Amino acid sequence: MRLLCRFFFIVILFFASMNAFGSDGSSPIIKLEQGVQTEKFGQKLSFFYDPESKLDLDNVLVALKRKEWRDVTEERPNWGFRDGKLWLHGYFQTPSGATEDWVFDLGFHFFMVANLYTKHADGSWRVSKAGKSEPFANRELAFRNPAFVIRPKQQPQEFVLELQTPAVLKIPGRFVPMTKFASDPSQFVFALYVGIVLALSIFHFLLGIIAKERVYFLYSLYAAATLMTICDIEGNSYRGCIGSMS
Repeated sequence: MRLLCRFFFIVILFFASMNAFGSDGSSPIIKLEQGVQTEKFGQKLSFFYDPESKLDLDNVLVALKRKEWRDVTEERPNWGFRDGKLWLHGYFQTPSGATEDWVFDLGFHFFMVANLYTKHADGSWRVSKAGKSEPFANRELAFRNPAFVIRPKQQPQEFVLELQTPAVLKIPGRFVPMTKFASDPSQFVFALYVGIVLALSIFHFLLGIIAKERVYFLYSLYAAATLMTICDIEGNSYRGCIGSMS
C-alpha cells in the first residue's frame, strides 16, 4: 500500500512538472492572462551567450539539446556591456480561448539585432526581425522599441530571441494585449512633445526670415538638433530618416 502511494505521488509530480515546464523541460511557461500586462518573466527564461557572434539558430538549438544553456535568475535580467550575441529561450502561452493578438515589447530600443524565432507545429521556425538596423517598413510593428506580434494559440509556443547591442544588455520587456498596447498614452505624449518642438523650430526659422536676425535661425537649428537627439534616444530617428533611405 505504501509502495502504491509512492507510485501515484511520483506520477502526480511528473505531470505537474510537464505542465509547469516546456516540452523539453528546459524553461517554465510564461502564461499570459486575459487583458493583463506581463512584465516579470525573466526567471522563466534560459540564456546562451555567443561572445564572437558567429552562431546561428541551428547552432544554439544544438547547444540547447546539450543542456549548455543557463537559467536566468532575475525577473528583469541585466548582463551589462557585452560585445557578443545573447540568445534567450522560453515558452509563452496565450489565454485559453483568446482571439486577440499580443505584443512582445522588449522595452529597450537600442538593440542592433533583435530577432524573434517562433516554432511552428511542423517543427519549422519563423523569424521576425525588429532590430535598430532593420527599417521600420520591414518590421511587424513600426514602434520605437523592437516589438513582435504574438498570435493566440491553444498550445504553449516555443521561442528563441536573438539580441545584440553596443549598450547595456538588459531585458525590461513586457507581454501586452494588442488593444492595451495601441492605447498606451505614452505614445500620444511623445507625439505631442515632438509636435511642439517641431513647431518651435519652424516658427523661429520663419521669424528669422521676417526679422532677419541670426539668433532666430540659431535657435531653430538648436530646436531641430534637440528633436533629432530625443527621437534617436527614444528609437524613432530610424523611422523618419535612415529607414526611409534604406
